[in-house]
Amino acid sequence: MDWKRSTGGKLVVMFHELFAITNPWRKTFWRSPRSIACFSRTAKLADCWITSNEKYYGQIRIITRGRVGEGVVIPVGSNIEVASQPEKSYSALTVGIFGLPATRVAAVEAHRDLIVSTVRNEPTSRVLAMGQPSAHNDDRIRKIAAIDGWESQLTFASGSDRVISEALSECHFGLVATNIDYLGKSGVCAALAVHGAVPVAVGRSNTQVKHPVLTSPSPGGGAVTPLLTLDAYFGMKERLSEWAFSELSWTSIAKSWNNHLLKHVGSARETS
Repeated sequence: MDWKRSTGGKLVVMFHELFAITNPWRKTFWRSPRSIACFSRTAKLADCWITSNEKYYGQIRIITRGRVGEGVVIPVGSNIEVASQPEKSYSALTVGIFGLPATRVAAVEAHRDLIVSTVRNEPTSRVLAMGQPSAHNDDRIRKIAAIDGWESQLTFASGSDRVISEALSECHFGLVATNIDYLGKSGVCAALAVHGAVPVAVGRSNTQVKHPVLTSPSPGGGAVTPLLTLDAYFGMKERLSEWAFSELSWTSIAKSWNNHLLKHVGSARETS
């Protein structure tokens, strides 16, 4: 790269997405040979690089055949600042669904069987959908709830970041449509965790999951995650708090970025 040679500058690359399958390409853009070659060359030119999850880290090493500088996994932080975090209820379970309107629908559809089994097992439980209101998507959730018999346990919360933060803090678990291998790239997952809600993802991981997260049983069967219960939550609460504090708080994320950049690039003055 001429820029590096002429200036003696350093190149830092953040890989947030590796495989684009939606707009604007509407195809497996990053899977094309030309795109993979471009990606691989960029990674090899980087003095250091960062990605958000272990899955991407491994894929980068495979695509570049290990011929890259030192990389590090630093997850994406919460997209909602914690406004308050009151003690959670010990008597009634709250299952949260947070994110963009279409994302909330996707989470309900992905965890449909789990929601039904949970509300049947916990008659006093509620399902709390949080985020920007959308008549179309909120109606889709209401229709699913009506069909599956939990419409009376469904509530919605919308408003300022503070309102959403307070609603998130009431949740014991949070359902996300994200595959468990990619939770590190999800600001929604981080928001749930830092507000004290255990994320419930989809899929099965090919690697050992070290964080306090659960996966929903697949619609076609497969291994069944224990039901979402208050006992299950409080058994995971301490580990969840440690994870949120040590890896997902913006303070810890900023520190991780700073340490990695200082190690491989130098001071901010040198790279400005």
